[in-house]
Amino acid sequence: MDRAFLENGKVMAAIDNTASLGDVDPSHYDVVHLPGGHGTMWDFAQNERLGEIVAQIYEQGGLISAICHGPAGLVNAKLSDGSYLVSSKRLTSFTNSEEEAVGKVEIVPYLLETALRERGASYRAVANFDPHIEADGRVLTGQNPLSSRLLGNAMVRALRS
Repeated sequence: MDRAFLENGKVMAAIDNTASLGDVDPSHYDVVHLPGGHGTMWDFAQNERLGEIVAQIYEQGGLISAICHGPAGLVNAKLSDGSYLVSSKRLTSFTNSEEEAVGKVEIVPYLLETALRERGASYRAVANFDPHIEADGRVLTGQNPLSSRLLGNAMVRALRS
């Protein structure tokens, strides 16, 4: 499967022509979705430009969605008043106990649940690896990969309203 993906000329052309975050004009977007995966724990929170894009799209009335480790991109996103976007927002992400269950606590640079709580999020979760989402206005989050369908359906409902 990976080989077929990498050998697909259309896919590779799209990847080769992907805009960098520096070239993204947030005023042209109504939605941002932050996918998961452990790699986001190193890339998302530390990327100031990503935080600026997320905050601007949110402040212009856009929808913010993130799943699993994707909410790492929300950790340092600050609104124009200087407050953290996640402050007082009801949300979820891959939990500390899920991180422990997969044996990554000593590998990841921080625990996402802890970081979101430290930024003032009203954090909610269910049992490890059960599907779960939180929808707080225009901020939608999913706890883990099994939450993908729920989150996708919530995004469609939010976009239709």
